[in-house]
Amino acid sequence: MPIKQIGEPSWRADIEHKKKLTKDDAKFLFDQAEKLLKDTLETSETIVNRTNTLLTLISASLLAVIGYIISRLGGTSTNDNLLITAIIGAVYLYILALSCFENTKPKSYLIAGTLPKDLFVASFFEASIPDEERIIRFYANEIDNYQFKIEVNAKLNTIRWRKYKNILRGLLWLPIVLTLLSLLIFWFRN
Repeated sequence: MPIKQIGEPSWRADIEHKKKLTKDDAKFLFDQAEKLLKDTLETSETIVNRTNTLLTLISASLLAVIGYIISRLGGTSTNDNLLITAIIGAVYLYILALSCFENTKPKSYLIAGTLPKDLFVASFFEASIPDEERIIRFYANEIDNYQFKIEVNAKLNTIRWRKYKNILRGLLWLPIVLTLLSLLIFWFRN
C-alpha cells in the first residue's frame, strides 16, 4: 500500500527544536524512534503467530465436527437435534476460520530506513548547510519519517488485535452458543 493511501504525517518536529539539535541529541531520538518502529513490526509477528495458533485449533475443531456430521448422515435418522446443532457449529467454526485467515494475510507495514534516492537530494546538500550539520538534518528527517511509520503500523496492529480478540471471543462463546442452540432446537421440536 503506497504511503499516500495510508495518510499524511500527523506530527513533524518543530523547526526551532531541530535547530537546537546536537549530533548526540539527534542520534538518541533516532534510536528511540527506531526501537518503537521495530516494536510495531514485532507486534505484527506476535499477532500473526497467535492467530495461527487459533486457526490450528479452529481447523481441528471444524474437522472433528464435520467428521461427526458425516458419520451421522450415514445413519438412518438425518433429522435429529444434534446433527442440526453440529451443522450450525460447523458453519460458525468456518466463519471463525475465515476470520483467522484474513488476520494472517500479509499487511503493508512500513519498515525502518529510507531509500537512498530520497536522502541524496539537493536540500540536504545546500551550500548554506555546513557539512558537519548534514548528519543532524538526516537524523531529523528520519525522526519525522519514523513517527509517521510508527503511527501507521500501530493503527494496523490495533485493527489486527481487535480481530484477534473477536475471534478469541467467538471461540470462547462456541460451547455456550451450541448448548443454547441445541436446547432451543429440542424445545421447538418437542
